[in-house]
Amino acid sequence: QSKRKIMLTEQQSKLLRQVMDFNWEASHNEDPTIRQESEVKLNKAKAKLISSMGIEAYIKFMNTGRQMFAPKK
Repeated sequence: QSKRKIMLTEQQSKLLRQVMDFNWEASHNEDPTIRQESEVKLNKAKAKLISSMGIEAYIKFMNTGRQMFAPKK
């Protein structure tokens, strides 16, 4: 398995920020309408990011992030 780092373009970095922001809104906002709107925006931003990166690179990138930020056991 390649240990090559995945470098994001400026546009991909913006999309990732949107994915994180919309995910937080969809998970934490108490207003169900805002939550639903955030989920729609999240799905669109995620689809654009996957389209830009490719599904394999996206999955690898997200899994790496989860491992880095997961609570230590």
